[in-house]
Amino acid sequence: MSAFLQKRMQKEIPPSGNDPALQSRVDEAKRAEWQTLSEKPAVRVWTGAKAQQILNKHPNRFVGSRFVIVEKSEDQSTRIKARWCLQGHLDPDFREKITSGLCHSPTLSQLARALILQVLVSKKWTLCLGDVKGAFLEAGPLDAKFKPLYARQPAGGIPGVDPTAVIEVLGNVYGANDAPLNWYHTFDQAVCEIGFERSQFDECRETTACQVSIQEVEGRQWRILRCPLRSESSEL
Repeated sequence: MSAFLQKRMQKEIPPSGNDPALQSRVDEAKRAEWQTLSEKPAVRVWTGAKAQQILNKHPNRFVGSRFVIVEKSEDQSTRIKARWCLQGHLDPDFREKITSGLCHSPTLSQLARALILQVLVSKKWTLCLGDVKGAFLEAGPLDAKFKPLYARQPAGGIPGVDPTAVIEVLGNVYGANDAPLNWYHTFDQAVCEIGFERSQFDECRETTACQVSIQEVEGRQWRILRCPLRSESSEL
């Protein structure tokens, strides 16, 4: 709950017009975000004659974009985080995605969450939380039927990118209306392939059976965790 409230209290930082010291940190965060997007690759930048050709040929295939910039508190320090997002309400395929059900993504229900917590308490298990960095970017390329898709540059621009350049969207990025569903399918397929089973109670709850044994190796006790298609060990 404290993490949720802390996140809600974060205020967005303007993408430009800040004092020089803060603006330098903002620009660095935007550069880091753009590098991540480019390396996937989730975007491609077109300049010069090619950019103009795209503007002339596909004027109706553009969506807006913006940077969401916040200051995050981590341990005893803070850092500026920038997330490049599409403005989904301007998606040229918005209506088709809505009618096709592509804007719905399964989300863990409150009842399923409560059930998981109850099982953890009853079994005296340790809860471990993880986060996938840039999760939506792992959901693969853009669906062919929604190509081509281009994005207008965000307010304040992108460090190192020509202001007149055109951005082609190649993959699932934040703000895309169908990105959450595409990420769900990607994650679901990946965990099922390594032995997890989707719960009949809640499709966002997936489990796997593991066997734990204690073995002594060279005078030290190790907890051996054996799961389908994998084996991990950790020292007690």
